Amino acid sequence: MSELQIIPYSSKWSEKHTAFAIIYFKGRRKRINPDYIFWKFRGEEQDKTPSFLLAIQDDNVIGQLGLVPCEIRTSQQTYECHWACDLMVDPNFRGGGVAKHLYEKAIQMKATLGSDPSPAAAISMKKFGFKDIEGPSKLFFPIYLSSISDKKFKSLSAVLKHVYNPAVLWLMLKKGLSFN
Repeated sequence: MSELQIIPYSSKWSEKHTAFAIIYFKGRRKRINPDYIFWKFRGEEQDKTPSFLLAIQDDNVIGQLGLVPCEIRTSQQTYECHWACDLMVDPNFRGGGVAKHLYEKAIQMKATLGSDPSPAAAISMKKFGFKDIEGPSKLFFPIYLSSISDKKFKSLSAVLKHVYNPAVLWLMLKKGLSFN
């Protein structure tokens, strides 16, 4: 058995990754599509994407960890980091340190954080040393329905640009609120 390697995803590995991902991401076509992977993880000209890590052993993909590049802004500081997601390890290799090696590589690259991991991923992250933290969150709550239709149904926006979101209308009527 060859030594475990942690390498960036590249077009060279797309076929073997697709075979791996089809098994573990049943019915989630985006997770197996190389174009989606290059887009989500900011791939370099469709050749390689350093922020999507593959665990390779015996010339096969046995695990993966996606790292979406992002920034955290606090006060006057901006920190570049990665949002860890899409961790998956072949069940035949779980418990053997594959996730640990993926996390170690991620930490070497930049500060890494996770958001709302699956129960299994949360256990894995805590075992590696990640901590739960509370922080602010942003919520998108459209006042007018056209805020939604602009994104999905542009032809409806002309009609909906004056129609309040029903929840907002209820608040305005019930609580006497005004959204100017």
